[in-house]
Amino acid sequence: MKTNICLCFGFLVLASTAFAAPPFYPVATTNTLVPGGFANFTRFWTAGINNSTVAFVADGLGPRTVFVQEPGQQLTNPVVETVIEFGLYNGNLGNLLYTVHNPNNEDNDVIFDQTGIGTTVAIVARTNAVPFGSGTFDLKVGPAAEDAGVVAFAGLGSNDAGVYLANLAGNRVTVIATRNTGLPSANSGCGTNLYEPTHIAYAGGVLAFVARLGGPLCNNIIGLYSTTGSGFTNVADINTLAPPFSTRITSLGPIQIAGNQVVFKARTGGTPAPGGIYIKPLDGSGSPVALITSEAFFPGTTNKLGSEFGNFTYENGVLAFEITGGSYTNTGIYVLTNGVITRVIGNGDLLDGKTVSALLLGQQSLSRGILVFTVYFTDDSTAVYTASGAPFLGAGGLLQPGSMVYSAATGFSFTFEGQPYRHYRIQYTPTLSPPNWIDLTNFFYLPPVTIADPGAVNGQSRWYQAVSP
Repeated sequence: MKTNICLCFGFLVLASTAFAAPPFYPVATTNTLVPGGFANFTRFWTAGINNSTVAFVADGLGPRTVFVQEPGQQLTNPVVETVIEFGLYNGNLGNLLYTVHNPNNEDNDVIFDQTGIGTTVAIVARTNAVPFGSGTFDLKVGPAAEDAGVVAFAGLGSNDAGVYLANLAGNRVTVIATRNTGLPSANSGCGTNLYEPTHIAYAGGVLAFVARLGGPLCNNIIGLYSTTGSGFTNVADINTLAPPFSTRITSLGPIQIAGNQVVFKARTGGTPAPGGIYIKPLDGSGSPVALITSEAFFPGTTNKLGSEFGNFTYENGVLAFEITGGSYTNTGIYVLTNGVITRVIGNGDLLDGKTVSALLLGQQSLSRGILVFTVYFTDDSTAVYTASGAPFLGAGGLLQPGSMVYSAATGFSFTFEGQPYRHYRIQYTPTLSPPNWIDLTNFFYLPPVTIADPGAVNGQSRWYQAVSP
């Protein structure tokens, strides 16, 4: 039996034309009062987003630390430590994961994981016992990622340099690779042992990392590895050809896991070095597929992007990325959706009456159609903003629990898929900055279900999600 529910989830069909500028919403600015204080923020740094919760690093009354903005809630300051690196990860717990600096010992950095307000766990510090031999870690902690209550982290700068896993209790550390670990590589000139990890990603129980091999004099010997299957898999290294250039990769990272694939930035040989952002299966099969390269053109022009890609973030087929070099006015944040490049915001643009001079995109800046970024203005003020809308949502006619679709047109029907014999509610919101979810209908799910919404008319954009119960 086929169920038709007249709700008409309209879904925007993405055409090969530029989108209009998305709506921007300020999360915090230098006119925003620091929570619990009597002065405003002075500067903003990295920001991240998980669903509709935004977290960011900022300077205010005290030391640089993390602040959190949840939908419909007041801005909070759940972290008291001085933060030097920060991540907000889509693990099962939606945890805050961040690294702090001990001003009394510059070599003693600590990774913390926060599972809720007031519940903070030290994952690893220099005082931790090593999981091999005897003694404590002699290293500085590097990049980290969290998945399902386990933290993967990189140790840097000593004989204990390597890749490790630690549970949230902070009392068990597992070795993944150290300087005694050989990795699958044809780079025999410098040896194949890991020397130092530089980037790390962890999702779905699979670990991916970029590492330098050999020793301190082998800076250009790098590879991207995963832990799919038994042992390590070589996903890409300096022997890998990067399309469309047919030249070998010379640098790798940052990286991000997307399902059973890994997205990574790479540069290749040449002057200036061409490059791009690529995707490849974690099992190493096939060749890298270019999502965007320096050969692509800026929207509406015949000018090529060039090789100066900065940070990127990827979700559901949508790629947001920075261009950090070239002309001043081309420097900015762009998004690639269904082969269409859209300029989100860049240097020289006006935002709430101020002129943009620089931008910062974090590694987890895109979630369910909302992009968060840090902006710097010509008057020396800074702020954290979100942008939302069609450019940040992948096209398709399927809604599932945990996903979201967008509509700006009338009468588009699509399919809902969920768990049979379970109750669901379909909700919509006219904005994502912040969202205001309104129940549209509820039903007992027996597949298939086709949904349409005649209220999603042009000029009245709506976003939809399914929740249960």
